[in-house]
Amino acid sequence: MAYIGQSNVEYFSKSRKEDEYTGNGSSVDFVLSQKVAGAFATNVIVVVNGQVKDPYNDYTILATDWVTLRFAVAPTNGHKIVVVHLGAE
Repeated sequence: MAYIGQSNVEYFSKSRKEDEYTGNGSSVDFVLSQKVAGAFATNVIVVVNGQVKDPYNDYTILATDWVTLRFAVAPTNGHKIVVVHLGAE
């Protein structure tokens, strides 16, 4: 049977853009390397010190510039922050 459309293998094997930061215990804003599609927090996955953060409670993307990640609470000093971009702007 023929398949019409983009191959799932091609879609899922594409590399995703990641940004890495280190928390300092006081900063809540981090400038990302690219715009987040629609400024929707659900278009990125944010992991702090190995824990996936909740886009509805733990962080937001500022709609004023689409590149600023703002945490509700500053990540602890020394904790690694990884942001995986899921969509392109």
